Amino acid sequence: MDRNAFRILEFCRRNSISRSKAYDDIRAGKLKAKKSGKVTLITAEAEREYLDAMPTLELGASEGLLEELAAAPTEEDHHVLDIARRFVVAIAKMPVRKRDQLVERFNDLCAERTPNK
Repeated sequence: MDRNAFRILEFCRRNSISRSKAYDDIRAGKLKAKKSGKVTLITAEAEREYLDAMPTLELGASEGLLEELAAAPTEEDHHVLDIARRFVVAIAKMPVRKRDQLVERFNDLCAERTPNK
């Protein structure tokens, strides 16, 4: 039997997001929630809308970059790969909210430094 609504923690587990991220998105109007007494509920419809509104992952030009570097690495490439590896390890240990903020800031910096074509 399909359920019509989920408690906030169940919604978070189903969608691999933190409770604080869910409440941040509720406050920002990105996720619609209902209240039943003290219980916060996310309807199945609101869950679908939330997921549909998320941006599609587009790897673009960087797709395969690490594989290309690893195929025939130069001395400089070894340094870049080491930095990339340490960065991935470091952000994997961060809380989701802080990691999301860092990734967003990183993307902003990349956009600022990328020349328009």
